[in-house]
Amino acid sequence: MSSQNVIATGIRSNNADIFDLIQESVVLLDTETRITGWNAASERLYCWSLEEALGRSVHELLKTRREMIPVIESALRENGTWEGDVVRKTAQGLLITVRLKCEARGTNQMVETGVDISAQRRLEEALSRAENRYCNVVQAMAVSFWELDFSAVGSMVRRLIRGGTSDLERYFTAHPEFVREMIHATRVIDVNDQSVALFGRRNKEEMLGSLGPYWPEASSPVYAASVVAAVQGLPRYATETRLSSIDGREFDVWFTACLPPEMLSRGKLLIGIIDVSADKKAKIALETSELRYRSLFHSARGNLQPQRNTGRASPL
Repeated sequence: MSSQNVIATGIRSNNADIFDLIQESVVLLDTETRITGWNAASERLYCWSLEEALGRSVHELLKTRREMIPVIESALRENGTWEGDVVRKTAQGLLITVRLKCEARGTNQMVETGVDISAQRRLEEALSRAENRYCNVVQAMAVSFWELDFSAVGSMVRRLIRGGTSDLERYFTAHPEFVREMIHATRVIDVNDQSVALFGRRNKEEMLGSLGPYWPEASSPVYAASVVAAVQGLPRYATETRLSSIDGREFDVWFTACLPPEMLSRGKLLIGIIDVSADKKAKIALETSELRYRSLFHSARGNLQPQRNTGRASPL
């Protein structure tokens, strides 16, 4: 029996109850980074058996990217430990991303533990691509979009409920000052370019901060209603209200709060705002014109009515 097989047999027989039950990949290495131990999780992760792996250089066997090797070795020499993500290749030639933690044990042994995070990385990349597409779409739309952080508001509402408040709508109506506190506690964390133009700012950084300056006191009930809708689990809340630009000019908007549970659980809220003040002015102008037209029409009709015959003889 070869020395490698003796080592393999020893590891299997003496440490099976511990070594092979560990869910993470555990690899034991000598000072030359040759593999001296390899648990069952390593076999599942890298698809090399213990017998195939023993005595091989871990970096050569798993095709660790060359630029990472001196980084890992230098950190182990200087600090005795290294943590990070590396791309490796399995026995089938599949590239995987492994989150490693390497530690030097004494002067003649090292141990590394590893977890496959390939799926997590693919998900993160997919989410990043989706987020970029979402941002591009939002920036291109003529609607003002805001991303809000209302985690502080969530804490305020939870305290109310724990204190025995069951009817939030009634409470908000009776305590408008509490609604104003919620508004000022809501933070603007992102807006699109349309928002910057609509609210009279120079760039979006100037808009980040409290929602208070943009929300007139008369519109507080709309904010309160959106909070009630979120607590009730409604998917959205929409209505017409008035908001304020940086110079204090109030204008009519169509306000929509999107309330998906996955965003609410992170204390985030997305709102859309459409300026309808021009439409309202046009509607008022049209209604005014119609009233004037009707008034003129009735006046003209009155002037065109034939004179009633009084029965008196004409002086002519």
